[in-house]
Amino acid sequence: MTVNQISKLSLRMRLGIFASLVFLTGCGDKVGAPVKVEVAQQTLITVMDGWKEGIDPEDLRQGKPPIVVQEAEWNNGAKLLDYEILSDDQTSGPNLVATVKLKLSSPEGKAVEKTATYIVTTSPSHTVYRNTMR
Repeated sequence: MTVNQISKLSLRMRLGIFASLVFLTGCGDKVGAPVKVEVAQQTLITVMDGWKEGIDPEDLRQGKPPIVVQEAEWNNGAKLLDYEILSDDQTSGPNLVATVKLKLSSPEGKAVEKTATYIVTTSPSHTVYRNTMR
């Protein structure tokens, strides 16, 4: 190949990559479907009740509907003794933002109270995860 042919090939590759990126970023929702507030509230209750009952988070993923849960303290062995939903009416696009007061028993058996913020989505799937940035 000559230098000129390599240069043309390189230009074609760059244009192809650019066109692909433009196409991919133009496809799909930027924000996602708005949260279904009542469904999200019930999903949060289902998750909190499940944790309190001592089920494994993976059991929720296998349920109907499947719920994906990300809660590090639950995964690390903390038991939920009780909870109180302080607020569950804030929405942000596809998310419900809820504040929950948790009464936990650490894996070592120490009682702890914490306030946590959870993000709940209902589309495209049901998810509940703890916002560790707050």
